[in-house]
Amino acid sequence: MSLLKDLYGHQTPPPHPGEVLREDILPLVQLSRAAMARHLGISARTLADIVHERRPVTLDVARRLGAAFGCGTHYWLGLQMQHDLWRARISEPVAIKPIYTSRPRGARQSLPAV
Repeated sequence: MSLLKDLYGHQTPPPHPGEVLREDILPLVQLSRAAMARHLGISARTLADIVHERRPVTLDVARRLGAAFGCGTHYWLGLQMQHDLWRARISEPVAIKPIYTSRPRGARQSLPAV
């Protein structure tokens, strides 16, 4: 995954799906957040949390957004995944020891990376 760079060559994070909703979608459709939440069948609080980037887009919300805007579930989940992977990349590594599996001869092998 390539990271975006700004004019100065600094890495910039991929947008949170809430930013895309707030900056690009809501102004175009000219609906209030409350009306958008009603249309999507989610609570106004859930939509507000997504728009303010306090909550991720879940599969259920991605399906609703994809149906409402015709861009599909993959678009919204892809935005969320890119944002999450970027945050994971810049965060502290998790200090967990690997789990090993046994081979038939008793040799140890770590699980494949996911």
